[in-house]
Amino acid sequence: MLACSPHPWVYRSTSSKKRNVTRSVVRVLDQRGKFLGTALYSSSSQIAIRMVSHGSVADLPALVAERLRAAIAYRTQNNLVTNTDAYRIVFSEADFLPG
Repeated sequence: MLACSPHPWVYRSTSSKKRNVTRSVVRVLDQRGKFLGTALYSSSSQIAIRMVSHGSVADLPALVAERLRAAIAYRTQNNLVTNTDAYRIVFSEADFLPG
């Protein structure tokens, strides 16, 4: 999948080329073919690419689990979840877990 933007999202209308993408996890390249990272790809959303890493991701479930643990630890260590019985665990891109 080729993209023309370093942003965490790439809209379908700004993606320069669409290869035969059949997977939901794709490698993202710039116009020169330089590897930009790994992303989640959606064939049905206007946001076609949601970056999950600037590196290669071999095990997406492990990456998601680690990011969930980090999000919970951050909220716990910074006392953001005291005196409550409900809170939001993940804030999408803020916790590096887009869409």
